[in-house]
Amino acid sequence: MGKGKERKFSPDTEKEIADKYSAGASMAKLQNEYGTCYPVVSRIIKEHKATKPDVQTEKRNINEFEKRAKSILWRQEAGNDADRKSYHTWIARISELEAPTGSNYSHGQAVVQASKNFPCLGQLFREYDLSAFDPNPESHPNIKQFGNKGEKVSVFCEGTKQSYKESLRWAIETAGAFLRTGQEPTTCPCDASFYLYQQAIADPKDFLGKVGQVESRVGSESEDDKKANKSAKRSISELESMIAEITQPEEDESCELEK
Repeated sequence: MGKGKERKFSPDTEKEIADKYSAGASMAKLQNEYGTCYPVVSRIIKEHKATKPDVQTEKRNINEFEKRAKSILWRQEAGNDADRKSYHTWIARISELEAPTGSNYSHGQAVVQASKNFPCLGQLFREYDLSAFDPNPESHPNIKQFGNKGEKVSVFCEGTKQSYKESLRWAIETAGAFLRTGQEPTTCPCDASFYLYQQAIADPKDFLGKVGQVESRVGSESEDDKKANKSAKRSISELESMIAEITQPEEDESCELEK
């Protein structure tokens, strides 16, 4: 396009074209949609420095997310296959969202939307960029998404000197509260207790398994240690029951995607 020539589209429309290209629309599709030609679309893309999304990275993100979500939910309840209610509820919800009579989401969109109803999967949303597969980003504002600059909250460390058992007890109770309410702590007794808390919310079942291994290796203990150990095991059992209860999905109010 020569200098001084009138442009076909307004600045807002050109930005819209560039944004759609960045979101995955092909140049051919944009040409047909806006009734223009390749040189015009090419110029708009270059001027707005729009880049094609990394499809391979997006696919790898959703595949890894689904794999880890499946693993976490599978280990939420012990027992036979039929006892794993959270896992099967999640699978069923994905099928509902994919169905033509449902929301008609793609598989990736259904996985993301279904996973939002399970607090134990909240940590995964921070680790993976799922924006390309999120059909309704505003549906669960309590979930902290990948790349959210405001998600990092400073936690005040009280610097309390305490035993492993005391740190473990705090971590389990605080993790249970987080899984139930989604609210993170604003203070912690010490760095060790906060580290244990982070491990607990990242993968509760794996964390509980590791705690059990540590407990089984404990040799001779004082009477106080035995009482603390018994209390910790009771807390673990209670947390498992809590996880099983709170991971039942809430009523989802999904809206259809804009055509």
